[in-house]
Amino acid sequence: GFGKRHILAILSFLGFINVYCMRVNLSVALVVMVNSTSNQSVNSTQNDGNAECSDRSAKNQSSNSNGEFDWTEDTQGIILGSFFYGYIITQIPGGQLAEKFGGKKMFGFGVLVTAVLSMLTPVVARSLGVGGFIALRVLIGIGEGVTYPSMHAILGKWAPKWERSKLTTFVYAGLGCSACILPFIKYAGCDHVIVVVLLTLSGGLGGLALVGFTVNHLDIACNFAGTLLGITNSFSTAAGIVAPYVVGVLTKNNQTKGRWQIVFYISAVMYAIGAIVFMLLAKGREQNWNRPEYYKEREKLIQKDI
Repeated sequence: GFGKRHILAILSFLGFINVYCMRVNLSVALVVMVNSTSNQSVNSTQNDGNAECSDRSAKNQSSNSNGEFDWTEDTQGIILGSFFYGYIITQIPGGQLAEKFGGKKMFGFGVLVTAVLSMLTPVVARSLGVGGFIALRVLIGIGEGVTYPSMHAILGKWAPKWERSKLTTFVYAGLGCSACILPFIKYAGCDHVIVVVLLTLSGGLGGLALVGFTVNHLDIACNFAGTLLGITNSFSTAAGIVAPYVVGVLTKNNQTKGRWQIVFYISAVMYAIGAIVFMLLAKGREQNWNRPEYYKEREKLIQKDI
């Protein structure tokens, strides 16, 4: 029947929608914030034989060239990546605090801090410049870095035990499908609708993998799920720091289909590597150190040796 577990799932779903909206909103807003007149890319007819997209590209550039901030592409990459500097340093502490004080309180605190700081975005960007704006994004990352492991700690009690075969099914379906979809963007031509659909499918299906590998923390050590997720998410956050710089290097002054397709190929390879690594190394058995009696027996052995 419909129970507390389902209510928690619904509330978690709504909470994460809020969190992820605040995480990615700047990626959308930055397009119209920046004055692209002084940062015009090389016309797409000059590279990779993409002459068929030149007219539409010119129209898009002219319609989005009146932003108030004169930030270069490198600066934009730094701004977008700065969030993850704050996000990465609070993953492990956030998980440990959630285990100690409760995931509900830490999740609420993290969302509140992130929301308040997000509302300050236009004020800080206009009054404090690039440096102040980057500092704000770091603080937003710190606030949001607490939420993810905190919610996982709440799920330390409610999530069901899953067999390894079920975990791997979700991971393979998510990462595998995403890896297969991205290369096909090449054949979408200049149809931006198809490109958006393919990117949406890739990102959405990639979410299936979250069901697999996040629950895996609970399976192997439910008492330390928050800390474990903090550790693994710290490593995964590195991609959020590196990706804007890689994209910036590949597409700087060269915003062509060919250049962006390289970005999609790299993403597809990373998806595939994730699926393979999980297949080879992941396990779903509870670890001995998750059990309180394990430490009692270990202490007895240590005392005996002494």
